[in-house]
Amino acid sequence: MPSNCRNGSGDGDGIYIIASNDFLDFSIKNGRLSGSYSGAIKNVMIPVSLDGKKVTEIYQDVFANKGLTSVVFENDSQIVHIHARAFQNNQLTEVILPSNLQRIDQRSFMGLDHPFAHSGHRMRRQAILA
Repeated sequence: MPSNCRNGSGDGDGIYIIASNDFLDFSIKNGRLSGSYSGAIKNVMIPVSLDGKKVTEIYQDVFANKGLTSVVFENDSQIVHIHARAFQNNQLTEVILPSNLQRIDQRSFMGLDHPFAHSGHRMRRQAILA
């Protein structure tokens, strides 16, 4: 089991904390997480920081089409912007977004069949995709 898996066996039922060596580019300048997640674990946690720098944005397509089932943001997340298509076409059943999130671009979560939570409150899928 990878050392950063928790509450599971590491075979897809644990929560994997994203690391900078997951074939992601992390821009030190503006905290933008970009690239393409290549991990096998489908339950992921977005950390507060990577390589000592705050993560404030998730760029386009980073987690698109990866078969993710769960996305969790670490406590005290600094994410303020989720770009277009960042999590599109996954099998997410619920996502709890950080309370300080300011912007969710169109189609960020396109392809979800279920509503999910926003800042601890349920939010209709149509509201996110509008």
